Amino acid sequence: MNCYLKHWNAREAKKDGKPLTLVDRIIMLRSDLTHTEWQFSERYGGVSWSFTLADGAKGCRFKMIKYSHPKRWVTDEIPLTDEEEDKIWVEACRLADLSVCTRSTVQYLALINEIVQGPLHARYDLPGILTHATKKANTRWLTVLRWGLWWWTKFIKPDPEKMWCSESAAHLEQLVYDDMGPKPDTLDPDELHKLNCKYFAKRIVQKRVGDKD
Repeated sequence: MNCYLKHWNAREAKKDGKPLTLVDRIIMLRSDLTHTEWQFSERYGGVSWSFTLADGAKGCRFKMIKYSHPKRWVTDEIPLTDEEEDKIWVEACRLADLSVCTRSTVQYLALINEIVQGPLHARYDLPGILTHATKKANTRWLTVLRWGLWWWTKFIKPDPEKMWCSESAAHLEQLVYDDMGPKPDTLDPDELHKLNCKYFAKRIVQKRVGDKD
């Protein structure tokens, strides 16, 4: 069964009266989509997983999210076999520091707790997201402005022991799709969404051509 990436559209959410967080504002220097959740299939109860600072998580955690405001989320469908999803689940549990990580256990804990994580869960790389601050913008003047304000962020490097949301989602994807290309720590939510659209559209075309052959 397929999994999904759910990307938070901060601008749409703001129209609904949802205020921007500090992390939203930092990420919006580059990306309109400011957060990414990995949602497992119904085999795993549709539980979500990500790296976040929300709810006091400070990093990797599982959470049951209803996605009751669909306009606030942009969805990517990730086609996986059961075996591929199981492989990804094991890695997600490792990063969340859950020694007992059966489907039923995590589903139950996610239903009764705000977040599910172990004490040694992998941490959120807040300084690392500043590596996106000087990326090229839609207009030349804004690109120049970013460089003028944020040139010092070029000296920041992503922490190899920590992750941010889109980086972690790309990390899980590339456990199965290792030909996707960009390193996970180079991707903000916008870039990951666009990469998925292009990558899976190409795979569909290749499959159709292969079926004809």
